[in-house]
Amino acid sequence: MELQQFKLFESVSRHLNISSAAVELGMSQPTASLQLKRLEQECKVQLYKRHTSGVLLTPEGEALLEAVRPILVELDRVERAFKAKDSRAAGPFVVGSSNTLSATVLPRILLEFKRRRPEIDLLVESAASREMGKLVQDRKVEVALITTPHDLSDCVCEPYIEHEAVVFTTPGNALCGRTLSLEELARIPLVVRRPSTTVTQLERKGYILKFAAQFSAIEAVKTAVRGGMGAGLLFRSRLEAELASGEFSIVDVPDLRSVKLKSFIIYGKQRRLSANAREFLEILKDCRY
Repeated sequence: MELQQFKLFESVSRHLNISSAAVELGMSQPTASLQLKRLEQECKVQLYKRHTSGVLLTPEGEALLEAVRPILVELDRVERAFKAKDSRAAGPFVVGSSNTLSATVLPRILLEFKRRRPEIDLLVESAASREMGKLVQDRKVEVALITTPHDLSDCVCEPYIEHEAVVFTTPGNALCGRTLSLEELARIPLVVRRPSTTVTQLERKGYILKFAAQFSAIEAVKTAVRGGMGAGLLFRSRLEAELASGEFSIVDVPDLRSVKLKSFIIYGKQRRLSANAREFLEILKDCRY
């Protein structure tokens, strides 16, 4: 077994596509396939199965991945230790996010990345999904999270998290304990953030919502709900701390569960990812749930 085979297999496990892994590592697809075949022969197990859109790891493949990841992480640490000057000269590691995700998902990811890599100069860009896609294609951002893919032919685009919209209020409110239909929700004064993907989706379904107030800042929505201005409408990920402490309670709206915001990981297809980017992707997947 060779280290290059481990690197290739780890890349395949992220892309779930041999061609994309080959591009990342700067080798031809036939060479990558041959290396993987040799790795399977040496391990004496089948590591992946092909399907229409790429490959899927077998249980044996998952086990090998868990075994080789610590080796590759340690290798990255050695490379960083002996190439520190080069890393600083190369400039900051640039990641990006759409405006919505920069306020919801990204902060937790960035905290974990800085905990693992405090020495890295990290630069974070925030923009609309279409603009962020262009920044990645122009190599101004290496890895990004977006909500709406637009013309990303030069990028790898992987589904990430579906974000759940919830209605919330303070404990003791008359809405607590009730189950509402979307028709009933439309008659309740709502405190929302604008622009709001959830509001847009509900309006497209034909619901005419009643607004107590609309704010550009998420914290302003929470403050208004605390003050009794109306029921709030945000993504659950923005309310984790308040729900855990009991400051807010969720109002059950079963039909609202179908109104979700999808997010995607994007990065350049035609270039090899840096060690920083590979670790950032690992953290993204670790923090998926």
